[in-house]
Amino acid sequence: MDRRKDFFYKILYERPYYGTNPVLLYNSAKNSKYLLQRFRCLQSLNAHNGCVNTICWNSTGQYILSGSDDLHLSITNAFTGEIKTKIRT
Repeated sequence: MDRRKDFFYKILYERPYYGTNPVLLYNSAKNSKYLLQRFRCLQSLNAHNGCVNTICWNSTGQYILSGSDDLHLSITNAFTGEIKTKIRT
């Protein structure tokens, strides 16, 4: 196991006991191939007919704004998959 992977998991393991600096946790996690390899698809959202180019979550994490090659912006409920609004751009 390489040092970087060890360091990230060490921070997570020790967090309940010692707390952690959020910046340190962020920096150790970003661009981590080890975290990415553990991800899996939980749900697909069918809000677009083209390639999705950008997404942005709202502050509560309930809605996703997405833009696509189909020339639409969509606001979708991340939990139910319901499209709240679709706007042609």
